[in-house]
Amino acid sequence: MSIQNTLQCALTELGQAFETFKEVNDERLKALEQKIPFDGLQEDKLQRLHQVMDQAHHTLLQMQNTVNSRPILDIPLKDNNALQHKNAFLSYVCSGHTDGLRQMERKALNHVIDSEGGFLMPQSMVKTLYSNLVEDSFLRKLPMMVELKKGRALDVLLDEKQGTPIVWGEEGKLNPPSQDDTSVSLKRTHIPLCTMSQRSRVTQSLLDEGVVHVESWMLEEARLKMMDAENQAFLYGDPSKYQPEGVVFNVQSGKISKNSIDGKLPLTPEQADKILLTLISSIPTYFLRDAVWMGSKEIMHWARSIKTSQGYLFWVPTKVSEKPVLMGYEFFVTDLMGQEEQQKIPLIFGSFKRGYQTIYRDGIRLIRDPFTYKPHVELYMMAYIGGAVIHPQAFSALQM
Repeated sequence: MSIQNTLQCALTELGQAFETFKEVNDERLKALEQKIPFDGLQEDKLQRLHQVMDQAHHTLLQMQNTVNSRPILDIPLKDNNALQHKNAFLSYVCSGHTDGLRQMERKALNHVIDSEGGFLMPQSMVKTLYSNLVEDSFLRKLPMMVELKKGRALDVLLDEKQGTPIVWGEEGKLNPPSQDDTSVSLKRTHIPLCTMSQRSRVTQSLLDEGVVHVESWMLEEARLKMMDAENQAFLYGDPSKYQPEGVVFNVQSGKISKNSIDGKLPLTPEQADKILLTLISSIPTYFLRDAVWMGSKEIMHWARSIKTSQGYLFWVPTKVSEKPVLMGYEFFVTDLMGQEEQQKIPLIFGSFKRGYQTIYRDGIRLIRDPFTYKPHVELYMMAYIGGAVIHPQAFSALQM
């Protein structure tokens, strides 16, 4: 089935399921208002409709990523040096020959750092890997990223107060108002680069026989493992464990404001309005321009099932070119939210673009180890990335 036909089928299935869902859900809400029991068979039907809509939405996302993602294989290289570097690197991976790579790195004045070891992956492979990661990793898609050319950390200076005031009038006509030493208060946030290591293993016979397309396999392995690791660190990363600082980690440590509720998520319009509006109103207007929701599937199912106090649905199905929206703000669904049973955080709202800063160092190093796990060859790959919350007031969270 073609991509166009698959998209059309998914859209049709989503629309039909949502229309049926609205009818059954209206009956359920009416039963709740009248405080009468709701049919258990209808409740099961709602859950099945949730699954149908989830699957249709997942299919739409997969098709979008298929269309938008860049191909991994057979990228033409016009630069002869880049092609030589790539061939020398793949020769090192397959057979362990280092002469070609060492010659290329000496020519580029890019010598191996003794403390890190290994060889740099060709730039064409790194760009392909990162471009596909942007579509999959929240850590790369939502926040602003800064590339570090030198050093192992980034220091961000932020003015916690109003800072130097604005003065109106032409120069010389008005004197600036006197300031005391407390009018400017600078806070330094230190964001270190963290080393993220990935170890893939393959037998030497597979490399020799050419059964595995080395470049494709390496990039796909790295993409999947880096995506999971980065998303986990983006939410739950603990700096004391040499990880980027996570947003949920800041919620649990008390730096980010949270709205706590006991028991289940409310189903009445007034209570649902109050919870969501409290999360939105607790953030300064400056951060609302590019704010988004990030929540679990449980929250998404809840949002589908409730209405506003005016009788409108919080959640509506989306078209191919649109994003899921909750109360006017884009909604990202991830299974990582709400994983921890204690202090469960199933929903976060805020501006990840302004409130969270990520850094990375362009370049991935690789060490080939054919000895430790014989008969397998281990490819020890190292990437460098860091992150931290620089504006805690740009976020708010729901805690169960």
